[in-house]
Amino acid sequence: YMLNGYLNAGASAVLSEDTAQKIATINFNKVFLGANALDKEAGYTSRNSYDSEIKAAAIGQGEQNYVLADSSKFNVKRAFSFARINDVMLISDQMPDFMDGGKVILAEV
Repeated sequence: YMLNGYLNAGASAVLSEDTAQKIATINFNKVFLGANALDKEAGYTSRNSYDSEIKAAAIGQGEQNYVLADSSKFNVKRAFSFARINDVMLISDQMPDFMDGGKVILAEV
């Protein structure tokens, strides 16, 4: 199944307003997403508004939600937030200094 939108070749993603609306009708057991940045106040963020809306819609439909972000993304804020820190489980190479550890899976690289 292919969602509609324009192809962002750099991100290997299809993006549009309609994409988020369509995602919001699909139920997911597990959602795995990437993040451009992770900030204590802004949460998980993205550079692109469509990307952020699509990720927020997927999280809203997911039973278990995971975001992959390596430590280079910590304490960085991009323009558009798609989830608060405690909304999802972080998978990363390090523990962020601003998280208590409850929602983090450490992965070796």
